[in-house]
Amino acid sequence: MSKRLEGKRVVVTQASTFMGPAITEVFAEEGAVLVADDRDLTQRDAAQNLIDEAGHVDVLIANLAAVPPWNSVAPHNVQVNAVAQSLVENPSYFTPEYIETPEFKERLKSVPAGRLATAREDALFVLFLAGDESDFFVGQIFPFAGGWAT
Repeated sequence: MSKRLEGKRVVVTQASTFMGPAITEVFAEEGAVLVADDRDLTQRDAAQNLIDEAGHVDVLIANLAAVPPWNSVAPHNVQVNAVAQSLVENPSYFTPEYIETPEFKERLKSVPAGRLATAREDALFVLFLAGDESDFFVGQIFPFAGGWAT
Protein backbone atom coordinates (compact mmCIF):
# COMPACT_ATOMS: atom_id res chain seq x y z
CA MET A 1 0.00 0.00 0.00
CA SER A 2 0.97 3.62 -0.46
CA LYS A 3 0.94 4.78 3.20
CA ARG A 4 -1.25 7.72 2.14
CA LEU A 5 -2.49 8.22 5.72
CA GLU A 6 0.99 8.24 7.26
CA GLY A 7 0.78 10.14 10.54
CA LYS A 8 -2.89 11.11 10.23
CA ARG A 9 -4.95 10.64 13.40
CA VAL A 10 -8.01 8.58 12.58
CA VAL A 11 -10.85 7.90 15.02
CA VAL A 12 -12.90 4.81 14.18
CA THR A 13 -16.14 4.39 16.09
CA GLN A 14 -17.48 0.93 16.82
CA ALA A 15 -14.03 -0.26 15.79
CA SER A 16 -14.59 -3.79 17.04
CA THR A 17 -17.93 -4.40 15.30
CA PHE A 18 -19.67 -4.11 11.94
CA MET A 19 -17.14 -2.74 9.40
CA GLY A 20 -14.75 -1.52 12.11
CA PRO A 21 -12.26 -4.41 11.97
CA ALA A 22 -11.84 -4.18 8.17
CA ILE A 23 -11.57 -0.38 8.29
CA THR A 24 -8.97 -0.37 11.06
CA GLU A 25 -6.92 -3.02 9.24
CA VAL A 26 -6.82 -1.06 5.98
CA PHE A 27 -6.17 2.27 7.70
CA ALA A 28 -3.33 0.77 9.78
CA GLU A 29 -1.76 -0.59 6.57
CA GLU A 30 -1.90 2.95 5.20
CA GLY A 31 0.01 4.34 8.19
CA ALA A 32 -2.83 5.96 10.16
CA VAL A 33 -2.52 6.60 13.87
CA LEU A 34 -5.71 4.87 15.01
CA VAL A 35 -7.93 5.80 17.91
CA ALA A 36 -10.56 3.11 18.39
CA ASP A 37 -13.81 4.07 20.08
CA ASP A 38 -16.99 2.09 20.71
CA ARG A 39 -19.44 4.74 21.88
CA ASP A 40 -22.86 5.37 20.41
CA LEU A 41 -22.80 8.57 18.35
CA THR A 42 -26.55 9.02 18.05
CA GLN A 43 -26.87 11.18 21.15
CA ARG A 44 -26.98 14.95 20.75
CA ASP A 45 -23.46 15.86 21.91
CA ALA A 46 -21.75 12.53 21.27
CA ALA A 47 -19.83 13.55 18.13
CA GLN A 48 -18.66 16.80 19.74
CA ASN A 49 -17.62 14.97 22.92
CA LEU A 50 -15.70 12.39 20.91
CA ILE A 51 -13.77 15.08 19.02
CA ASP A 52 -13.10 17.02 22.25
CA GLU A 53 -11.75 13.91 23.98
CA ALA A 54 -9.72 12.64 21.04
CA GLY A 55 -7.85 15.89 20.51
CA HIS A 56 -6.58 16.57 17.00
CA VAL A 57 -8.43 14.38 14.50
CA ASP A 58 -7.68 14.25 10.78
CA VAL A 59 -10.30 11.65 9.93
CA LEU A 60 -13.38 10.48 11.80
CA ILE A 61 -14.87 7.18 10.67
CA ALA A 62 -18.29 6.91 12.26
CA ASN A 63 -18.94 3.22 11.77
CA LEU A 64 -22.68 2.50 11.78
CA ALA A 65 -23.81 5.97 12.81
CA ALA A 66 -27.47 6.91 12.72
CA VAL A 67 -28.19 10.55 11.98
CA PRO A 68 -25.92 12.20 14.54
CA PRO A 69 -25.56 16.00 14.54
CA TRP A 70 -22.61 16.03 12.15
CA ASN A 71 -22.67 19.79 11.76
CA SER A 72 -21.21 19.92 15.28
CA VAL A 73 -17.85 18.66 13.97
CA ALA A 74 -17.66 21.11 11.03
CA PRO A 75 -15.74 23.71 13.07
CA HIS A 76 -13.01 21.08 13.48
CA ASN A 77 -12.51 20.90 9.70
CA VAL A 78 -13.99 17.40 9.60
CA GLN A 79 -15.34 16.41 6.18
CA VAL A 80 -18.51 14.35 6.49
CA ASN A 81 -19.77 11.74 4.04
CA ALA A 82 -21.62 8.48 4.55
CA VAL A 83 -21.39 5.03 3.03
CA ALA A 84 -24.71 3.23 2.94
CA GLN A 85 -23.55 -0.36 3.14
CA SER A 86 -26.27 -2.61 1.94
CA LEU A 87 -24.64 -5.76 0.69
CA VAL A 88 -21.28 -6.37 2.36
CA GLU A 89 -19.84 -9.66 3.61
CA ASN A 90 -19.95 -9.28 7.34
CA PRO A 91 -21.46 -11.62 9.93
CA SER A 92 -22.98 -8.59 11.68
CA TYR A 93 -25.06 -7.96 8.56
CA PHE A 94 -25.49 -11.43 7.07
CA THR A 95 -24.86 -14.53 9.17
CA PRO A 96 -23.24 -17.50 7.45
CA GLU A 97 -26.46 -19.43 8.05
CA TYR A 98 -28.58 -16.77 6.35
CA ILE A 99 -26.28 -16.60 3.31
CA GLU A 100 -27.05 -20.28 2.66
CA THR A 101 -30.84 -19.84 2.64
CA PRO A 102 -32.97 -19.81 -0.52
CA GLU A 103 -34.35 -16.43 0.62
CA PHE A 104 -30.88 -14.84 0.56
CA LYS A 105 -29.94 -16.46 -2.75
CA GLU A 106 -33.13 -15.08 -4.27
CA ARG A 107 -32.38 -11.63 -2.84
CA LEU A 108 -28.89 -11.69 -4.34
CA LYS A 109 -30.40 -12.17 -7.81
CA SER A 110 -31.64 -8.56 -7.65
CA VAL A 111 -28.07 -7.26 -7.26
CA PRO A 112 -26.47 -6.43 -10.63
CA ALA A 113 -22.99 -7.31 -9.29
CA GLY A 114 -24.38 -10.73 -8.35
CA ARG A 115 -22.48 -10.95 -5.08
CA LEU A 116 -21.79 -9.32 -1.77
CA ALA A 117 -18.91 -6.90 -1.52
CA THR A 118 -16.01 -7.96 0.63
CA ALA A 119 -15.36 -6.08 3.85
CA ARG A 120 -11.99 -5.07 2.41
CA GLU A 121 -13.63 -3.54 -0.69
CA ASP A 122 -15.84 -1.50 1.61
CA ALA A 123 -12.87 -0.42 3.74
CA LEU A 124 -10.91 0.63 0.64
CA PHE A 125 -13.80 2.84 -0.44
CA VAL A 126 -13.88 4.42 3.02
CA LEU A 127 -10.11 4.93 2.67
CA PHE A 128 -10.71 6.80 -0.60
CA LEU A 129 -13.29 9.04 1.08
CA ALA A 130 -10.85 9.73 3.93
CA GLY A 131 -8.01 10.67 1.60
CA ASP A 132 -7.09 13.94 -0.03
CA GLU A 133 -8.36 12.69 -3.40
CA SER A 134 -11.98 13.04 -2.29
CA ASP A 135 -11.99 16.53 -0.78
CA PHE A 136 -14.69 17.62 -3.21
CA PHE A 137 -17.12 15.01 -1.87
CA VAL A 138 -18.86 16.69 1.05
CA GLY A 139 -22.17 15.80 2.66
CA GLN A 140 -22.80 12.83 0.37
CA ILE A 141 -24.36 9.45 1.07
CA PHE A 142 -22.81 6.81 -1.16
CA PRO A 143 -24.77 3.58 -1.68
CA PHE A 144 -22.36 0.65 -1.53
CA ALA A 145 -24.68 -1.96 -2.95
CA GLY A 146 -23.30 -3.53 -6.14
CA GLY A 147 -25.78 -1.63 -8.32
CA TRP A 148 -28.80 -2.64 -6.24
CA ALA A 149 -29.47 0.97 -5.15
CA THR A 150 -29.42 3.44 -8.02
